[in-house]
Amino acid sequence: MGQDFNTICSFISTPLFATGILILLITIGSTSSTNIIVMMTGYGFIITGCITMIVLFLGANQINISTLFSIIPFVLIITLICFLLHSIKKNFDKIVNNHLSNGYFVFTNLFVLITALDIMIVYLGMQDKKFKETFSLSKVYILLLYLFLIVGTIIYGNINIILENFNSDG
Repeated sequence: MGQDFNTICSFISTPLFATGILILLITIGSTSSTNIIVMMTGYGFIITGCITMIVLFLGANQINISTLFSIIPFVLIITLICFLLHSIKKNFDKIVNNHLSNGYFVFTNLFVLITALDIMIVYLGMQDKKFKETFSLSKVYILLLYLFLIVGTIIYGNINIILENFNSDG
């Protein structure tokens, strides 16, 4: 695949990430059914941006350990968001009717912030000289992504525990 394809992929992923983060930031703290659906849409934009980055890495580089090391954080972001979306869908009525402890909203907001930090790291990595030459994130950015993915996984675990075990009457 040519250089033009790689440039197009990198230019497509940035607005997808930005749109997803903007949507998520707008919906922080709201529990109406419309805002929850909009929040899920924001996560969908982020998933699409991650898929675009995976296509970019696979199209720009030969498959080797470095390429896999660059792709795995995006696969993990997609997986983590899909698990969260599944939990939200499964417990949609509880969330909309506010039959949860306040911890759910705290951890959901933290998850949004961690996701925003993940995307900011990707964006900063895309501005790096190495990315512009090789269409590959540097190891520092990849390791930061792994760090925040671990934190995001812990936060998701707390969200899931709250959704499954800590119901309230409203």
